Amino acid sequence: MRIHLKPIQLDETNKVPTHVQLLRTGDWSSEYEQFAITPEILAKFKKNFDGKVRGYGDGKLPIDYFHDAGGIAAGWIMALSIEAGGEEL
Repeated sequence: MRIHLKPIQLDETNKVPTHVQLLRTGDWSSEYEQFAITPEILAKFKKNFDGKVRGYGDGKLPIDYFHDAGGIAAGWIMALSIEAGGEEL
């Protein structure tokens, strides 16, 4: 499945949205491989985030620029939730 992603749109007050879909279930392909995202995988992402397995003690996960984990964060993931009957993270 190939989809076209849309950039996150700010509203008329230029506020950043409080909820953004990160992943959804489905069969996907990249230039490297084909893979599936299942409800179980989404649940594991949430469990790992809630368990702070990345070592971020404050519970926030940085959104970095250009995969530069040591750089300045473009934003922070504050919480994860499973939506749409387990189909969206």
